[in-house]
Amino acid sequence: MGIVIQTKDLTKVFPPDIIAVNRISLNIKEGEIFSFLGPNGAGKTTTVRLLTTLLRPTSGFATVYGYDIQDSPLELRRNIGILTDRPNLYLRLSARKNLLFFAKMYGLTHSAATSRINELAKHFGLEERLESPAGSYSKGMKQKLGILRAIIHSPPIMFLDEPTAGLDPLAQSSVRETIKQAAELDTTIFMTTHNLPEAEVLSDKIGVIDKGKLLIIGSTSELRSKVSKSNKLILKSLDKASEIQAIIQDIEGILSSHFLEDGHSMELEVTNLNEITPVIVRSLVKEGISILEVRPSKKSLEEIYKQIMDIGGLEDAA
Repeated sequence: MGIVIQTKDLTKVFPPDIIAVNRISLNIKEGEIFSFLGPNGAGKTTTVRLLTTLLRPTSGFATVYGYDIQDSPLELRRNIGILTDRPNLYLRLSARKNLLFFAKMYGLTHSAATSRINELAKHFGLEERLESPAGSYSKGMKQKLGILRAIIHSPPIMFLDEPTAGLDPLAQSSVRETIKQAAELDTTIFMTTHNLPEAEVLSDKIGVIDKGKLLIIGSTSELRSKVSKSNKLILKSLDKASEIQAIIQDIEGILSSHFLEDGHSMELEVTNLNEITPVIVRSLVKEGISILEVRPSKKSLEEIYKQIMDIGGLEDAA
């Protein structure tokens, strides 16, 4: 897979001297779902506006689908779809007429647009609501329709800025499924979000930005290995957790331990899972402990994110 979004030292400074984006360098591969995480005012939306040619950079450069964001803005825009937290639909028009209007704006003929609308409606389960006014849609359905609007012209790249912001859990789930379906159509997706579980479920790659600086980038597992040198292990037994504790408390490499609610399980933090796990299991078996389960307990993206924000990223993160 080739690189379809590339930035090198991308920087945006607003007068008098507000550095919104600070020398960001990243590469997004074709077909990836990339999630950009960070607090409010971190520079996520400004980065999206730079990459979609809505803003001009102060310095550095970026290309999207091979087009320079400054030299070829029109060609670039033809090859992207954009959805913000507001889908920008004509509420009095039906969903079909909305999609038809935007399809023609992108240069599709009436016949090609009609065919594309029918294809998308079938793929995304909107066939029964195509003739309903967009204003009659729920907020989640409007976001879903907004995603269809953004990909009506079959763009290879789509930018989603907080696509599930303000939606209830069911609507969020529906929009997430729509994003997955869009990715199945070979669309590269660049998404900003505050929803960490959403990013963890959807993303191939994640970047964390704060105060305009890219702190770290990689898959969830890569972020986990970069940020934490320790690992967690879950032990479950027929015997009481207190008996397990008495046996393993002196094993070198166990950093911490605590009992879980069932009274028969423990979570251990260890220095090296591959080295410590066999030692723990042998010790317990030797003492006649009936082991039911031994499995690694990986840190969630939320835990990883908090740790990244606490330490301010890593020097080799990008």
